[in-house]
Amino acid sequence: KGEKDTNLATLSCYSINNTLKFSAGHIYLTSENIYFTYTKGRELWIRYPYNPYVRYRIILAWHLEKRAANLSILASRDFVASVETWDGGMPLDDGVNPVTGDIWVVGFYYERNWTWHTLLVIFDKDLNVKRVVDFREGVYGYMGSATGVCFSESGEGYVSGNFGIAKFDKDGNLLLFKELNSTTTKVACVKDSVFVFAGVSINDATWVHVLYTLDKDLNLVARKVLGNSTSFLFLWSRPLFDGRRLYAVGYNAPGYVDRYVADYYWYKLYVIPVGEVVRTVVRVVDGAGNPLPGLYVKAVSGSVSLVNTTEASGAAVFSGIVPGEVLVYDRGGLLVGRFYVPSTNFTAV
Repeated sequence: KGEKDTNLATLSCYSINNTLKFSAGHIYLTSENIYFTYTKGRELWIRYPYNPYVRYRIILAWHLEKRAANLSILASRDFVASVETWDGGMPLDDGVNPVTGDIWVVGFYYERNWTWHTLLVIFDKDLNVKRVVDFREGVYGYMGSATGVCFSESGEGYVSGNFGIAKFDKDGNLLLFKELNSTTTKVACVKDSVFVFAGVSINDATWVHVLYTLDKDLNLVARKVLGNSTSFLFLWSRPLFDGRRLYAVGYNAPGYVDRYVADYYWYKLYVIPVGEVVRTVVRVVDGAGNPLPGLYVKAVSGSVSLVNTTEASGAAVFSGIVPGEVLVYDRGGLLVGRFYVPSTNFTAV
């Protein structure tokens, strides 16, 4: 963790030492805490039900940590769905439900007989298990590895997987499941749309990167080919939305040692405008209605803000943002006014 200046002075640094750490970690930040999930080697001896003298060691358990802003650990836990059947597993994404505050972690696990399970585990803020949602191979809702999760503003969860996407209510009850003719890997929720980043196989060794746009009930709205690949994509990244555009990082593997092992990877950043570009005009005038050029205007929408100066007409033009708040500064940088949208009442300060 470093400061946000060019010095990048280290504030806190922790190493994670564990046996047989297997997967890259996934981090989700809230205003107060950091949630970190990864796969951890764990020694756990159990007895076979049919032979009490034989013991077996589980080596790949889910591991979760809750840390403070200074990276000090507040809580941690290992998780396995069943000590009798679990042979290994991996968490592949996590997120915090905006309505309940619960942490949703999605991934997979497999039994000793190689039966695979799609797994969603819901934890409270202190990492206590609230619900386990387990779809075994062959049952409705099974999607291979669950690889992505996002939420609507009302708390419905959308979970993407290898074979499709599912919609859950805020408590983790399955509402809808839809198969897609692709390998689904990551998902992003933006207003009333669900964006699914996936790979579609062209032949045995070539894939294309595809973006599906779905409505909130998983009906297909649009399908767009983003680019070519020769491997899966978007597995470790998480799509981000800045209020105007979606950003997603995938990878391809153009060079192969053999059919399955790539000798190098190329990473691709996709920047995708979402919806039509909105044009907002803010006009600043004095009490007599005369335009005030040369003032600084800041348009704010959620965590996104843009700054522009007023023209000779007193207008400052913004593209791609519908502000909820507008701040006006004089030429010396002093805040002179603020108003909130849709209210047009200007508050002088």
